[in-house]
Amino acid sequence: MMRLIETVFDLVMEAYPERFVNAQISRYVEQGANEEDARKYVNRFDLIKQNLPVGQKDITRLSWNELKQIIVDNTVNKRERIKTGKVDHEDDNLDKVFENDKLRIYLAKDQEGCIKYGQGYDFCISIRPESSLNRGTFYQHYRLKRNGTPYFVFKKDPNTKNLGKDDFDKNQFEDPKHLIVVFCYKTKVGLTYSVTNANNVGNDEYLDWDELEHDYSMLKGLKDVFVPVKLTDKDEAFHVLDKKYDKELANITKEYASTGNKPIDFRTTISLVNDFDKYKESFETIVQSSSNEDSVRYCKRLLELGQNYISDFTKIKLKYK
Repeated sequence: MMRLIETVFDLVMEAYPERFVNAQISRYVEQGANEEDARKYVNRFDLIKQNLPVGQKDITRLSWNELKQIIVDNTVNKRERIKTGKVDHEDDNLDKVFENDKLRIYLAKDQEGCIKYGQGYDFCISIRPESSLNRGTFYQHYRLKRNGTPYFVFKKDPNTKNLGKDDFDKNQFEDPKHLIVVFCYKTKVGLTYSVTNANNVGNDEYLDWDELEHDYSMLKGLKDVFVPVKLTDKDEAFHVLDKKYDKELANITKEYASTGNKPIDFRTTISLVNDFDKYKESFETIVQSSSNEDSVRYCKRLLELGQNYISDFTKIKLKYK
């Protein structure tokens, strides 16, 4: 029976216990890494693993050189940032929602807004998509899947002194709060929030506004500024498309698993489509040469699913061009 790509230790990696981390570090030390570097890269992998292609999610299968390359490829650097200069705060067309003598706050209602307001910084939601089919994995995660609304908060007369780069080519500002990104999430338990500062070393998650206000006193009294905003028509169309195809993918996967075979752990259609050219060749080889009728049928359906998704995606993109 042909075994397709599978991800090992997903549950272990979700929990990421210390002994598991130490085991990976020891393995990389045996491959020539020093312990300090190995720990930095393993910890960095923990931060980005949920947004990696399925074939890269399992750290137990990655060599030291492969891990380093994945971290480099998925670290925002100067080549990935928009290069058109700083935000023009005098532009009347900007989505300014608040201004006082200390702050300016802008609503980034779509991906273009996130790119515009995050230019020159390391924010993952401000990365330009690498291809016409990729809307940006991080933007999709926070805006579409978590239904978050992003706000960019700029200090007036900010201290933007950059102390240099860290080991992952990320900025280290003397005052990392001179620009922060606040996400407002509408959840079943009410509004929750996350904050990322200009150094982008991770998100601070808050279940209520008072906790956030305690850590970011410059936002005191501004709770009503940060409200959920519905998706644009374009983002809503993409979101509906993703849900439709995710359901179809789940049905295909369930049916294939019921035959006793191990399906590919795509999780979402977009993870299939982002690497569709790579998978397409593998699927076609299986269709042409495998004696496993279940695998042949499965790969044919995945090929059809991917091609249909790309077609529907292109129609939406042209409609809202």
